[in-house]
Amino acid sequence: MTNQLIMLLIVDLLVFAPIGAWLAQQRGRTPAFGALVGAVFGILGIIVLGLAPPPKGLTRTCPRCAEDVKYAAVVCRYCGTALSPIAAASGPLNAAGQALPNHQCGRCGKPLSPVWVGNCKHCGARYADTPPVART
Repeated sequence: MTNQLIMLLIVDLLVFAPIGAWLAQQRGRTPAFGALVGAVFGILGIIVLGLAPPPKGLTRTCPRCAEDVKYAAVVCRYCGTALSPIAAASGPLNAAGQALPNHQCGRCGKPLSPVWVGNCKHCGARYADTPPVART
């Protein structure tokens, strides 16, 4: 019985952890989180990761139809409404589209690009995982 349990744990670590890491990264989450879920919960964890919606921070809501669209979209893919473009000159924006001037990466501390959506161009940190902080 103990040998079967050990074999099951090894299969979880060798099969489901890498699949979970890959799936989590594809869905906009950290690979370490996906590997942990895959290793601990096995195939059930993989199913949950596959069905989980992507994080909210990479989308914005259409003002007309209230559907989530990509943050960089200029036209809603559901209703065709023209969305306000994200102005690079206005400074960094949060997920709600509000201006947040003078912010820096939460990991490396370097200034953010004009529109911080995605990853820091200096260290590669995902803004959803390491929130930007205000510079003083």
